[in-house]
Amino acid sequence: RASGAESRELFDLYLFDETDSTISQYGKTATELIFFGLKQVSHQNMGLILIGQSPNASNYNSQRADWENAISIHIGSAAKHAIEKDDTLTADDKNSLKKQADIIADYCAEQNKKNGFIVEGDSQSSQGYRYAWVREPNKHYWIQLPEFGCYTFDQLDSVYPPTASASETASEVHPTASELHPEAENPYSVVHLKAPSPTYLGMQCPKCNSGTLTGTKKNRGKTLYLCNECGKSTSESVLAKHYRQKLEDLLPDEGIENDDD
Repeated sequence: RASGAESRELFDLYLFDETDSTISQYGKTATELIFFGLKQVSHQNMGLILIGQSPNASNYNSQRADWENAISIHIGSAAKHAIEKDDTLTADDKNSLKKQADIIADYCAEQNKKNGFIVEGDSQSSQGYRYAWVREPNKHYWIQLPEFGCYTFDQLDSVYPPTASASETASEVHPTASELHPEAENPYSVVHLKAPSPTYLGMQCPKCNSGTLTGTKKNRGKTLYLCNECGKSTSESVLAKHYRQKLEDLLPDEGIENDDD
């Protein structure tokens, strides 16, 4: 795609599991390919998901700066290891975050025990209090993970246009542990119970068909996505219509299944 031999019109998503095992076996060769991919995917209308057991970036012969093109999600106890090894955080920041991790872990363990949720092992409950530390290039925060199976592919607004009931349906069919037990409030207010809003960042600009949507701005309460090449902005509603049409063009015989079918 970088050479122009392949079109960037269709968004491709790649997922690799056991990344840490792969690097342990193939060493520097695998590491170089991973970081080349991280730096290139956002420019080529592609996505890359890496799954591994170790939050320690030094295991990948790298520093935190090498991950600036990625969003890292460190689940459960792995969060404290990731915080300790993050070379961009000050000692005070690390101590504060590790204290937060202890508070959240104790809170989740207490609620899981109280409600009979099993969140570890082969017999895990789909519901339960599970947390993660999220590290973006310029910020970090805590989240509560959604229930297993809560979201399906057709609820991704980057693929299908937003509907008023998409998030409501997920919440009604698979409520989170906090929604099922509203009395179990988090007194420390450090767990975010809402998932981030869907985004078109990283998608191809529909106006110039060559640039990538890399930024946003607000205009009269609406979110507009900015192209890194032509500089033009496109609203979420226009993008939703555009990418739905793209899908219909790709599936001329079957089309996209309607809710009424």
